[in-house]
Amino acid sequence: MTRDTLSNDITSKTQALDDYVLLGRSGLRVSPLCLGTLTFGEQWGYGVNKEESKKVFDLYYEKGGNFFDTSCNYNLGESERFLGDYVSDKRSDVVIATKYSGNTTAVQKDKRFNPNNGGNHRKSLVENLDGSLKRLNMSYVDILQIHFYEYRTPIEEFMRSLDDVLYVAVSDIPSWGLARANTIAELRGWSPFIGLQTRYNLLDRSLEFDLQPACAELDVGILPWGIVAEGFLTGKYTRESAAALKPEARGFSVAIHSKIEKNWKILEEVTTISKEIDRTPVQVALNWVQQKPGITSPIIGARTVTQLEENLKTLEFKLTPEQMKRLDEVSKPTEIPFPHSYAYIFDRHLGKNIEVPKKFEPVSNDFLINTRHDQLNQFDIARLTRLTNDLKNIKYFNLSLTYAEGGFSKIYQATWSDNSKKNEIVILKRFKNLQYARKYFLKELESNHRCYKSDLNVNKTFGDLHKYLQKEFTEINWKLKIRILHNISAGLLAVHHSNFIHRDFHSGNILVNKYYANSNVGDLGLSRLANDTSLDNEIYGIIPYIAPGIFKGSAFSKESDIYSLGMIMWELTTGCKPFANVEHDHNLIFNIIDGVRPEITEDTSQCYAVLMKRNVIYQFYQAEFKRIMLIDSKKLSPKFSEKTHPKAVYTSRPLSSYISKCSSTNFTLNNYISKELEFDIDIESKSNVLGTKRNIKELNINSYNSYEKNGKYFFI
Repeated sequence: MTRDTLSNDITSKTQALDDYVLLGRSGLRVSPLCLGTLTFGEQWGYGVNKEESKKVFDLYYEKGGNFFDTSCNYNLGESERFLGDYVSDKRSDVVIATKYSGNTTAVQKDKRFNPNNGGNHRKSLVENLDGSLKRLNMSYVDILQIHFYEYRTPIEEFMRSLDDVLYVAVSDIPSWGLARANTIAELRGWSPFIGLQTRYNLLDRSLEFDLQPACAELDVGILPWGIVAEGFLTGKYTRESAAALKPEARGFSVAIHSKIEKNWKILEEVTTISKEIDRTPVQVALNWVQQKPGITSPIIGARTVTQLEENLKTLEFKLTPEQMKRLDEVSKPTEIPFPHSYAYIFDRHLGKNIEVPKKFEPVSNDFLINTRHDQLNQFDIARLTRLTNDLKNIKYFNLSLTYAEGGFSKIYQATWSDNSKKNEIVILKRFKNLQYARKYFLKELESNHRCYKSDLNVNKTFGDLHKYLQKEFTEINWKLKIRILHNISAGLLAVHHSNFIHRDFHSGNILVNKYYANSNVGDLGLSRLANDTSLDNEIYGIIPYIAPGIFKGSAFSKESDIYSLGMIMWELTTGCKPFANVEHDHNLIFNIIDGVRPEITEDTSQCYAVLMKRNVIYQFYQAEFKRIMLIDSKKLSPKFSEKTHPKAVYTSRPLSSYISKCSSTNFTLNNYISKELEFDIDIESKSNVLGTKRNIKELNINSYNSYEKNGKYFFI
């Protein structure tokens, strides 16, 4: 059976090593899994001896495998010698691919360094091929491959030199180099590359941007390596064991992978699917690669027969489209490079419903067409930037109203002082210093565009939610509260549906319409994509609205936003900000971790408090009656609340200093034992293990430096 290397379809659900496929634009038949021989030999410290390697070879060959990959420098030539002995009586039955380019004298201290021993040039090719043939004990190799493009030898030099062997392929070359090499070969009548070896796995999908479409255009078969990411995707490493790895090649790579939070999420999804289908993580990761467009024969490696058997079992099943999609989503690259990131702009000038050739559908569907809905409108940024550059001096505006103030900025309603624009109302955001403007302004624009697909319209707002509650509380009945809550929930849902986390959700970031009590979720300057792993460790926000798990080391999440929504729901019932009567310091953080929450008012319906759906209308009528009684008796209103503590702070600010002061010599938040309450939202990572109780001494909290007064103004 052969397989079209450009197709994502496999003609049967299961395969075998003797279901041979064609390699690129050639008639060469190879097994659907290629056995890599990097582990044949012990010179590099992570291979096995000749006897153990022979067991791996025999099993692969007995199962029908015929495709072997080696290199002139693997284990300083030991790999080729072992392989040559194994196939000495099987030469016609196997396909041997070896590589040249690596300079063995560069890594051997007892050898004189020879600069021409490595590289892509003709001398290196001739001498290394001659050495490989001697070690393999054969008169020819089936495929000679350039091991890596070294940016020194002209492409036409090595393409002409390679024309004298059976088949040629290349490893680790940029897409432009692959395209130029094969174009020159076709023009000159030389042998083009029929295969490309390149790194590809769930952690590294860079292949899909340029190399995969180049291979599709040039009809080059893809032979991916590094499929389990140096062992990270096997599932055998924990966060603790990965951090303790020794600094040898594979251990170093796994340690690097382990420092990226997104990689753990990918591994978690791989492990989850493996349990669902009773397979191993290795088999899931390999099966995902096998099904990707253009893949001909993934390169597998094994030190033992058991490892090889595990790899070969991936041919027995096929991940479902739903499982493939789950893996695609969790591993989707967070940044799309140019020009792919501009595809939605290009599409505007092409028109819709124009067919994309089948060979380019993978890259088109995955990264190009979808960016039309996923990227910030660059034209809008340019327009806003031009307007911003016009604001040389505040004299151009009359500031008529302050809508809201946060830790980083103020929002104003303003009018132009220019007579030609006198009646034009604009909204200005004034950052408290230039650093905040640079760090948060464009990020906020991008988040607004992605979440709402438009700019936030606040021309008729009353101000933020808390200001609205302060002035209108006695007129806000339960029906209106539910309406406001509905609008707030819808806004947060839009943020979450766009796969964003708000990360600073409180009443000061909710803008309310003066006339209709409509509300908008705003101030997305701190928001990030849910899968964004590039964040720093600083926590910004307002202590009462931050979920307890955040203080104990968990990452912000959609669940932590829901916790913040619960605090806003409480504020709707009282008109007061939570914990306004206490100082916002490390003691409040401990209380929140212990489960302390604001007291629910008497007029709050049970369905509102526990989010139950039954008897909602009836209970709201009861609640409305109770609300009027409490207001009349002067028991419910911001006017009759406890006096606000002078150190209760409701602007977003850095909190790391407070969190650090929660720690003593033998205590950290990570090992603090908190009280467990049924209504707490569990957003803590599974790796948190609670240990000893706290032993806190009285701490003096230093005040923060005052913010810079000179700010910058921007349109929003």
